[in-house]
Amino acid sequence: MIGRYGPPVFQILKGLSGSYNVALIKAVPREGVTKNFVYYLLQEKRLHNYVVANSERTAGQSGVNLELLEKYEAYQPPQELQHEFSKRVDAVDKLKKAQQQSLAEMENLFASLQHRAFKGEL
Repeated sequence: MIGRYGPPVFQILKGLSGSYNVALIKAVPREGVTKNFVYYLLQEKRLHNYVVANSERTAGQSGVNLELLEKYEAYQPPQELQHEFSKRVDAVDKLKKAQQQSLAEMENLFASLQHRAFKGEL
């Protein structure tokens, strides 16, 4: 999903199947393109700047011009590279999740130690 109006204009979201709103554009990958590849391609700074700079609406509110987005010439690596990219992104996401969980556990342990220290139990 792409946030159509701003701010923040052109926010890239991973939506639930069937989610829709007039302020959203549903980005459906073309054949031969993976969802992960499209998700990260849409976050590319050059594409973002191009779309936002050329999507001013008459009322002064910025909004994504779908026609500009469709005309943007983007690279399309072979599907096997896209699948490899997706595997690596998934692996990094799993590591990030594990690190966040570990950090939360360490913060809980630290808070517990702090509590005990202030109570004079250490």
